[in-house]
Amino acid sequence: MGMWSTVIVGMFQLALGGLAPAAERPPEPWAAVPLGPRVEAAPFHPAPVKRELHATLKVHPAGGTEIVLVQDGQPACVLMEADQASGAAREAAAMLRDGLKKMSGAEVAIAKERDLTLTKQGDRLSIRYKGRPVPYLVAIGDTKLSASQGLSGKELPLEGYRIKTAGNVLLLVGSDARPGSNLALEGSRHAAVALLERHLGFRAG
Repeated sequence: MGMWSTVIVGMFQLALGGLAPAAERPPEPWAAVPLGPRVEAAPFHPAPVKRELHATLKVHPAGGTEIVLVQDGQPACVLMEADQASGAAREAAAMLRDGLKKMSGAEVAIAKERDLTLTKQGDRLSIRYKGRPVPYLVAIGDTKLSASQGLSGKELPLEGYRIKTAGNVLLLVGSDARPGSNLALEGSRHAAVALLERHLGFRAG
């Protein structure tokens, strides 16, 4: 028992022996630098709100007219997907809807292509949804409308995408399936992410 007591005491002596008393240790370099007089923080007074702000979100193409998605906090478009949309196209539509809501508070509707009435008027479309006119349209994935504009996800590189404007329509088309197989791809989702992050400055989740 005496041997173990000596060993234990010796361990404590060794551990404590490596520490110099506080008075003998050199001061830290920063400790000698005065931090200046204590100054109380200025009270916070929020600025008065003059008016409620309403977001306006626009997509500016390299050429042609701009596409307005949200105007003064209200939806200015409808998100359209094909009647038999791919999983990536449905996910892209939901991502755009959620992103626009977070940015502006606007509830932008997602509609099937069959639920919209589209009529050609010069270089623009007359768009009606649930009996009401809609100024702009965002077509997502392979739709009849995108095919009429010469866009097809099957002609794109695997998981590639195209974003194109045509009059008052914004087209997002992606490679959503590997040709000759049932393997699902994410081209349309990539298009939605690119639109949100590169054109609208929103970090997509």
